[in-house]
Order: sequence, then C-alpha cells, then structure tokens
Amino acid sequence: MEFKIVLTDEEYKSTDTLIQNAYHSKKLIDKGDFTHINRVKKYSFIRAYGKNGVDPIITCSAIISSKKEELPSSDIYEEEISELLKAKKYVAEVCLLADCRKIPRYDDLLNLLSLLSSESLKRGVTNVILSVNPKSCNFYENFFNCTKLGVEKDYEKLSEAPAQLMYCNLDLINSENFPNLFRQTIYKYYNA
Repeated sequence: MEFKIVLTDEEYKSTDTLIQNAYHSKKLIDKGDFTHINRVKKYSFIRAYGKNGVDPIITCSAIISSKKEELPSSDIYEEEISELLKAKKYVAEVCLLADCRKIPRYDDLLNLLSLLSSESLKRGVTNVILSVNPKSCNFYENFFNCTKLGVEKDYEKLSEAPAQLMYCNLDLINSENFPNLFRQTIYKYYNA
C-alpha cells in the first residue's frame, strides 16, 4: 500500500467521502453529514491516506493547534486539553481515522500514524492526542506509546460513542521504552 499526504482538491474530496462513508456505516453520523469533517478543515491540519490502486482505503487527519477550541476532543476533554496546553505550546490531535474495511490492519495504521507523526515532528510538534474507542486503549498503549488522559466519556457529536483520550509524547522517540517499530517507521517518513 502507498501512503501519502493529501495535497490536491481531488484527494481531499475522495478522503472526505471515505470518512463520511466509514463514519456513517458505524452509525456515528448521518448519511451525507459532513459537519464533523468540515469542522476539522477550518484549522491548520494535515491529512494522510493509504491507497492500493486508485481509491483511498484508509485515511486520518491531524490538527496542530495552540487553542483548545480548535481541537475536536476538547468537546468532551476540555479540562485535560487545557492542562496539556498550559505545559505545551502546540498539540497535534489525530482525528477522523477512517477505513473502508471493517477492521483496520495494524501495518496500515502504523504507517498512517507514523506519517502524520513525522509531519508533526517536522513542524516542531511533539505532543499528540487522540480520542479512541476504549476497547482499543491497550493497542495504542502497547504499539504507539500512548497513555490515557482523563476517564472514558461519551462523544455526543458522534452518536454518544464511547471515547478515551490518549496522549503520545514524541519527545520520547529515542527512549528505550518507545516502541521500536513505531520509531523506525516515523524516521522512515521523516527522512524521506
């Protein structure tokens, strides 16, 4: 699979459609509702995608901001994000993860998150947050060096879906405890 940063209007349109279809199939948003997607596009963000052939199969975005209002998870984790922003100038929030398959493949997710992380590092941002389904917390802790912030909550704007805020400090990329495969894949994209 080929992984790229979105650069053209056509790539934005096709990844918007992928996100909308994936979120609708999971009953998180109504068919044709692009409100959640368009909210992210108002701010400084990066979107990456993976494709096998012509159409994108998996996509994800990252917003880089110093304002909690611009970070979607602040809807439910305002206090936790405010505290993080007191200590850190900028935070990148990974959001709008969508896959047209029922179950994302680990290797594809690794490449997508590594590509977004490398782009964040290039911009000097080392603090990454993401809201995930609580059933996935162990996965993100083990493979992406994430830690939980706050407690599990319901995400009202996504049909009350359960969410857990996770945090990854990319300053620790060269530490002994940082997952080696994640580190290698970030550097692969960073040095490309």
